[in-house]
Amino acid sequence: MDTILKEGGEARKMSLALKHVAYSGELTSQMMSHSKSMETIYEQCQALVSEDKEDDESRKYAKLVSKVETKTAWFEKAKVGGC
Repeated sequence: MDTILKEGGEARKMSLALKHVAYSGELTSQMMSHSKSMETIYEQCQALVSEDKEDDESRKYAKLVSKVETKTAWFEKAKVGGC
């Protein structure tokens, strides 16, 4: 889960760094959006861990993992193109 939070922080830093670069407006807002969504996923993971319930837990984790994989793939592409 720390990786999720770390990626969110990295995206936020990149967003702030790109803010004053010409023609970076869309990427800047996408990075900030990515950061916020990763933080939300982190909070959802924390909630699942603290619930300590076994009903539907694996399905919930699978949905979150799928989201993280999709968002991380986008982030890696954006890092290459943006910085």
